[in-house]
Amino acid sequence: KVAEAKKKQDHEAQHPLDPTAAAASALERAGFSMLERAALVEGVNVGDMYYQFFTPADCAQFCLALSDCSSFTYSETSGACHLKDQCVTSDFVMIATDSPNAEYKTYYRPCNEDGTRKPADIVHQVYLHFPRVAEVQGENVGYLGGRKATPAECQMMCTSIEGCRNFAYNA
Repeated sequence: KVAEAKKKQDHEAQHPLDPTAAAASALERAGFSMLERAALVEGVNVGDMYYQFFTPADCAQFCLALSDCSSFTYSETSGACHLKDQCVTSDFVMIATDSPNAEYKTYYRPCNEDGTRKPADIVHQVYLHFPRVAEVQGENVGYLGGRKATPAECQMMCTSIEGCRNFAYNA
């Protein structure tokens, strides 16, 4: 709990102009809606972001960067988000209020009627390719949960994370 409070305090110090209303607005612009608790059926995990305290707007950007992410669960206590492939709707069954994970909320973006994801608008940056990994890579700011991602997905994820300047990819 102390480490989680410290991560939140550090994030708030780095982002003093990030009020809840602005974060909610960013989520709306990105097309995300929210369930009051986590969805009972979340689908397959496609990435975990817990290395620092993130806002729901941060998590929405991570989700938009992955072609197979349709929703994410978010903890206001730890600032962690878990990216999911599940297409969620407003009438999804949520976990019980007395569940240990009841503090998590599910954020989701609209899906097509057939349950497939709608494409996201992503801003692309230019990246250079080097044949070997740099000796000094910097601090890890994200992890795709051990899943096999494409270089394009890694690039989009890095583009969406503030402070990410490079990524390593192992084919």
